[in-house]
Amino acid sequence: MSNVDNTQIADNRLTLAMAYLERGQSKKALTNLYRAQRAAPHYLPTLMAFAHYYTTVKETERATTTYHKALQHYPHNSQLLHNFAVFLCQQTHYIQAQHYFDKAIKQPYYQNVALSYDSAAQCWWRAREKDKAIRFMQQAVNHAPSRPHMLVRLLRMYIEEDRYEEAEHVYQQHQQLFSRAQQQGWETIFHRHHTTESVLAAQ
Repeated sequence: MSNVDNTQIADNRLTLAMAYLERGQSKKALTNLYRAQRAAPHYLPTLMAFAHYYTTVKETERATTTYHKALQHYPHNSQLLHNFAVFLCQQTHYIQAQHYFDKAIKQPYYQNVALSYDSAAQCWWRAREKDKAIRFMQQAVNHAPSRPHMLVRLLRMYIEEDRYEEAEHVYQQHQQLFSRAQQQGWETIFHRHHTTESVLAAQ
């Protein structure tokens, strides 16, 4: 049987495994993961699916071991590096997570650089490193300025830190990407801020 046939068998088993996992049927999911592994032992999607499975069922050590095993075979795979970084952030290993986000970002031809910056920003926000989070969120927007959800996240970060001038500047640069209702919402927030500033200045 060819490697192509083996990976097709593995893909079919992985589809079943993820479907069972989503339904909370972890035993059936694991059975199909092992069958995928038998078909293609070092197939990256299988390794990543195992890592996802162990993360989902809260077997953190086995998830970590699986990620390291996968990285031994695919040390430069940007998606794997990114996923491991997200996993490490979830375990509150923020500095290690940033190391793998950086490695993912530096890989040639990586198409999701903005996503890794975005995830790194959320990671540091969770760690209460607000300034660092905002710097990474700025990078995410710089790499994908047409993605409104990233712009919204950056605007919310600015506003939570009372950095209204920077928020308004970014909003004005990208205003056309928002719907009219969204524009009215943001403009109300900025107007309210300016009104408050004027009242405080008059006191």
